[in-house]
Amino acid sequence: MQPNEPLFGERITQVIKSTDGFIWICGIDGASRFDGYNGINFLGHDSIEKNRIFGNRMLAMHESKDGRIWLGNNKGLNVFTPQENSFQYIKSNVFNTIRISFITSYNDSLLVTSSGNSSYLFNTNTNAFVETMLPHILKAKARDINENIWWGTKSGMLIKNDSTKFTVKGSINDLFFTSCGHLYVATNNGLFIIEKQELDNPRPTIKHYYIGREKTSISHKELSSIAFYQGQIWIGSRSGLNQVVINKNDLPVRITKHYHQTNNPYSISNNQVTKLLTDNEGILWIATFNGLNILDPSKQWFNAFQYQPKQAESLHDNNIICIDGDARKNVWISGFNSGLTKYSAQTKHFKHFHKGNSGLHNDHLRQISTINDDQVFFYNDKGISYFDAETNLFKQVKTILNKSDEAIKTITHQIFETKNNQIWLGTKKALYKAKFINDSFIIEHFCALSDVSDIQMTEDQTGRLWLATDKGIYLIFPKNPKRTRHFNTTSNSEFITSNFTDIAFDTNNNLWLCNVNGLHFLSNTDLLNLIPSNYQFKRYSIHDGLPSNHTVAILPDINGRMWVSTWNGIARFDPFGTNGHFTIFDSSDGLISQKYTRRSAFKDTDSNTFYFGGVNGVNYINPLDVNPKADNQTLSFYSINLEDDNVDNNAISVTKSDTLILEQKKAIDKWELIFHFNSLLSHNHQNFKWRYLHPDSTWHLSATPSIEFENLSNGEYNIEIMPILPNGESGKAKVVQLFVKTPNYRLILAIIGILVILISWLIIRFLKAKNKKPKYRYSNLSQDESSLIFKKLEQYMQHEKPYLNSKLTVDELTKYLDVSNVTFSQVLNKFKNTSFYEYVNHYRVIEFKQRLADGYNPNLTLLGLAEECGFSSKSSFYRAFKKETNLTPAQYEKAMNDKATKN
Repeated sequence: MQPNEPLFGERITQVIKSTDGFIWICGIDGASRFDGYNGINFLGHDSIEKNRIFGNRMLAMHESKDGRIWLGNNKGLNVFTPQENSFQYIKSNVFNTIRISFITSYNDSLLVTSSGNSSYLFNTNTNAFVETMLPHILKAKARDINENIWWGTKSGMLIKNDSTKFTVKGSINDLFFTSCGHLYVATNNGLFIIEKQELDNPRPTIKHYYIGREKTSISHKELSSIAFYQGQIWIGSRSGLNQVVINKNDLPVRITKHYHQTNNPYSISNNQVTKLLTDNEGILWIATFNGLNILDPSKQWFNAFQYQPKQAESLHDNNIICIDGDARKNVWISGFNSGLTKYSAQTKHFKHFHKGNSGLHNDHLRQISTINDDQVFFYNDKGISYFDAETNLFKQVKTILNKSDEAIKTITHQIFETKNNQIWLGTKKALYKAKFINDSFIIEHFCALSDVSDIQMTEDQTGRLWLATDKGIYLIFPKNPKRTRHFNTTSNSEFITSNFTDIAFDTNNNLWLCNVNGLHFLSNTDLLNLIPSNYQFKRYSIHDGLPSNHTVAILPDINGRMWVSTWNGIARFDPFGTNGHFTIFDSSDGLISQKYTRRSAFKDTDSNTFYFGGVNGVNYINPLDVNPKADNQTLSFYSINLEDDNVDNNAISVTKSDTLILEQKKAIDKWELIFHFNSLLSHNHQNFKWRYLHPDSTWHLSATPSIEFENLSNGEYNIEIMPILPNGESGKAKVVQLFVKTPNYRLILAIIGILVILISWLIIRFLKAKNKKPKYRYSNLSQDESSLIFKKLEQYMQHEKPYLNSKLTVDELTKYLDVSNVTFSQVLNKFKNTSFYEYVNHYRVIEFKQRLADGYNPNLTLLGLAEECGFSSKSSFYRAFKKETNLTPAQYEKAMNDKATKN
């Protein structure tokens, strides 16, 4: 959401949701009330008028119990009354003007209002400030799980029920209590966490999270806001959004950082995040200094199961080991040393089994397999159990060598049933044929294996078995063990490692192999027509679009695509074009884990649901549903990039209509048109194809949503762009009409050259004929008169501070001094030997340094503070500041802070 959608402006400082269902947004220049479809803007003004906001820098917003909206800004306090549908300025009875940057409820009738230097109570019944100043500058408020009120102050004090508890190093900007009772503290010096058991300790252990390379480091030390959303903690900062993945004890496991990405309309719109809000409809609102973003889970493609400590009906563990299913529409999920969850896809019911309640032989189960459709086996190096559906308990299984009644201890790594119902049992040293009789596997040795510790097995269309192991790939001929083939790094140079994690065939019977160093492919044609010794496996890696080379599991869908889980998310391979294309899914699509685990992928063919287990729960998806609704399939054009930075974007004009019409008016060697699907905070996952509309034109596949044009000659071009939808079908096409009308630059340059020579000659003649006159030749200003004018100017600049107006002109100063522009320039040159702009910027730099020393609103950047001091642009500010101090603003601030720390 940006100003044209509409908002009052792009710099957002606060977002709240009122009890009557509106989202209220405020920031620089005004406030907006948004109902989900339309917005109403209330702009700030420099004069006090009825039904208007007085002030133009909105810093704080709060709803009182009577439904009124209170707005704090650089001029004080304004209030919105729903019945009157307008704002009114509250004139203070205590002070003339105060900059209010924080508002919250103190009790039923009192508000807390804070500025940079003080905090006051405000009585909502009398609409008056309480004259006594509060002892602390309050900046944050939260309730703990026992309903105690905690306050955070500018000096870093944490106050519980009006009694100081302890202090952290930094100014506190937000507080948040987790469901386990831990306190998260966002400051301008990083994130502090005090665990529940430490809150009553007079000298608690406080954990500090700061900028660094650790997986729990934050993006910037200055943190602004905290919100709980989708089972995770989100923290806004001065440089990016921090997504804190927490464990079952509500403590950080890792912190993922989200930043604004140039030319990516699905990233956050600006890195300076000022406020986060989770509303009761499950949407996360992200306020930034360049618009408002929303993260809506209804737009995500993946669903998830996770362990919820307070919900009996949930997954029993988030660290998943393996997943499989049975014919009764149950999905079995094993966790790390925690037993099993049986999930009924029909009833959506979860049930937890473990060694203590069900007869399960062990709680750390490394593999699950189903035979005869409904007999499910669970096994590891401690033995095998199978589930008896009649008793709802587990029975332990013996392994008996054929022609012997003696049970043997064979560590089972894989149980697999072929299409003709032959059971195979893989162990560390050998592969066995097996039969399941009377709670026992009767096994017969088939062939030896090379000391493997993990096996995944599948069957090809000819009945041959393929084994993926950590020691390579085995090809098994069921009727002749002597024909067994072993593929590893020694026999196949395209394998970088022999550690394979999964194996599967797609709908076209091509073979896919997961490896810890990439994904490998063998076409069905080669598989049938070549002898095994001539098999050539094609390798895919991160250079081809995989999110990680460590691939762990793979599943085929009915459209010929392969879904791959990795140690860095999930990818889908689409066989379009010459080499196909990988689509990467991440947290913006609903993934709850970065790292997925081997053996933890299962395809429920009845419901066409895919399950992927990782270290943070289970994601599931129906690939046929990965097809955005029609209203989200609008192909729109995002921007035009020009290779030459010196060429203005106006060199290409854009006409908005159903057909995009472009007109190139200058000669540009290379430029790029960028387009996308509309979505929310999600990367662009669609592929596109495009072609020129002329006979014999060919389609060009675009893995990125852009088209590059180079050295186009004059003429008309019609380009058809068509999205490839997630289900593999083609979407609705749009046409770009491009008109190239570049002028004849050789002729123009020749004419310009002649004109330049002629004008130069005329100027030289004129200068020679003109008598040069000394500066201020006709000025008869006396010494005393010029001194009085300069003294009056200095007093006006120091006391009235007209330089705070970024649009200050010479005329305004000469009007106040009642002198001419020539006289003003003479006085300024005589006493300061400087220009008007250098003189004014000198005072602005002094003002900036003073406000920096006094402490300024942490929600402001250095550039924002400079704007308050009168600077109109970043370049003029940096140029003037460095000229005055020989330092950049950031270097100056750091030096000032270092000096304060030493003192």
